[in-house]
Amino acid sequence: LTADEYARLDAAIADRGGALVVDPDAYEAAHYLPSWFPAVADRSPATCWTWGTDAAEAWALAQALGPPPYVVKDHVKSAKERWAEACFVPADADAAAFAATCAALVDARGDRFERGLVVRRYVPLASVDGAAGERDEHRLFFWRGRLIASAPYHDVDVADPPLAQFAPLGRAIASPFFSLDVARTIAGGWIVLEVGDGGVSTLPPTMDPRALYRAIATGEVRA
Repeated sequence: LTADEYARLDAAIADRGGALVVDPDAYEAAHYLPSWFPAVADRSPATCWTWGTDAAEAWALAQALGPPPYVVKDHVKSAKERWAEACFVPADADAAAFAATCAALVDARGDRFERGLVVRRYVPLASVDGAAGERDEHRLFFWRGRLIASAPYHDVDVADPPLAQFAPLGRAIASPFFSLDVARTIAGGWIVLEVGDGGVSTLPPTMDPRALYRAIATGEVRA
């Protein structure tokens, strides 16, 4: 949901005498990158963004990140399903090639394009042994400041990330229910890839929904 759609949902629930756990302000805090990035900037790839689709402006801002490679997305999502055309900016790209990637992103997102262009330094991620093409990525869920669930983003058998390293971020995002995507880099460290609203974040295939909602109901802490 866009922020406007979510606000209409909130109003409709209020008209029926109810209230969403995550109010519209909290939804924006976890859903839109410019809102959440400052809280994780020291744990995440260097990033800049625009308000709008001006690729020249985005290219100029990106120079402060260093030369490509970059990943581009909008304020919420990428078009990673069109990786080479609409998401990844290779090391030898110039301003024209960058603009073409941005144009393809805007086209791919269509009427769901959210607010502006985001440019992030590309960080190579570690592959999972025995799972061709899969990266060591995990989705963590936080409820009222506490880390309550964690699972690999892909259906693979891998060890947990260093959960204690990320648990303090539960208080850094101004939302009672959000997800955090983390990944192991080729260099061996761990980075924050994304933050998302908990209500619109897909559960990883290995995460039991009953366990997640049991943790919400009981306040169980994962780490």
